[in-house]
Amino acid sequence: KSTASPFLVKAGARFGLWIKKEVTELSDRFCGRTVYIIAAGPSLDGNMMELKKVKDGDIILSTGTVLKKLLKAGIIPDYVIITDGGKYTYPQTAELTEKNIPLLY
Repeated sequence: KSTASPFLVKAGARFGLWIKKEVTELSDRFCGRTVYIIAAGPSLDGNMMELKKVKDGDIILSTGTVLKKLLKAGIIPDYVIITDGGKYTYPQTAELTEKNIPLLY
């Protein structure tokens, strides 16, 4: 039995299906791939367009705070990460359902 921390993935956002998995399942899925973790910071604006060059099969993880900015630039992340909930989180994730982007939290 694994001792890894569990995580939840919202799969099929339109249907509200929540799947509880363990972190080891993600690590197996990411093995051998380049993973880009995108968060807010001073270098984001100057480097964001580099994300359009990400190779097929590599993975973009976006924090909730930059999701709208990425989508506006035409960059759709593979997953969105939210580490804390609350009333400020919902507006960050409002477009997840429309774009069918899995939420990790």
